This record gives sequence, C-alpha cells and structure tokens, in this order.
Amino acid sequence: PQNNMVGTGLMMEAITMDEIFFDIFGRASFAEACPEKEAYLKGFLRRRYGSVPENALRAWQILADEVYLRSGISAPRQSALCARPGLRVENVSFWGSTKFNYEIDRLAEATRLLYAAYEECKDSEGYRLDLTDAVRQCVANSSWHSMERFLDAWKKGEEEAFTRWS
Repeated sequence: PQNNMVGTGLMMEAITMDEIFFDIFGRASFAEACPEKEAYLKGFLRRRYGSVPENALRAWQILADEVYLRSGISAPRQSALCARPGLRVENVSFWGSTKFNYEIDRLAEATRLLYAAYEECKDSEGYRLDLTDAVRQCVANSSWHSMERFLDAWKKGEEEAFTRWS
C-alpha cells in the first residue's frame, strides 16, 4: 500500500523520556519493520556520538534491557533532594513513583561504562548530555538512601548520624 505519511508529531513532555525514545519514535514512524535491537543501538550511537565505542555500547545494552524497558516504559524516580521536608517522604510529586522501576546498581554500572568511553566520545554533545543525565539520575537515586538514613537517625535521636546523612 502507498504510504501517504509526511511527518510525525510528538508530545515531548507527555512521554518524559530521553533522546533515544525520540529517535526510536521518529524512525519507527517511517520504518518498514521493527529494527533489531543490537543494530539499532549501534546506529544510534554512531548518529549520536560519531562512533560506536565498546563501553558505550555495553552501557546502552544495560540501559535498554535493564533500565528503560525492564518493566515497561516509565519515568525514573524523582530525586529526594527535590522533595518537601517531612518525616515521611516517599515521593516528590503526587504523580512521582514511590519505588525504583529498575535495579539502581545497573544504572550505576551503565554510567561507569559510559564514563569509560569518555576519551573516545568527549567531543560529542550528545554523549556529554547522556553522561550528565546518567550521573544526575545516579545522584537522584542515591538521595533516597541518604534520606532514609537521616530520617532514621532523626527518629532514633542520633544527632551524629543525622548530621552525617543530612
């Protein structure tokens, strides 16, 4: 059948996702078939970073399999650093998740691998944005650990531990 499509429209804020999703949605709109994951990731890195460093590819394999698509597409947990003060803090916004939708150590591993590709990719603005975003989310993830520790110290009256974690 003849394809009469001439363009696409995306609601960026509504999908709260990273650039890889914009790339997938834009490419899938005009594709004859679903791309094979490995080939797609290599093409994405080539377009975004200018090359396909092994560490960056391994990082994106982890991101694809274990972070982005682990339990369906959903936004990451927001940072506890942005939460309102309180003695029972579970989320930042009323629509924000109260749990992680992936194993946070897997994001940390993907971030380490992305950083290991720094020398090969440092001139790529896309790479620097991806690395910054991964580090930012790792900090956001670790903020919940700190929040739990200092709230626990507060409840137990442990001033030294409260000061250390807050």
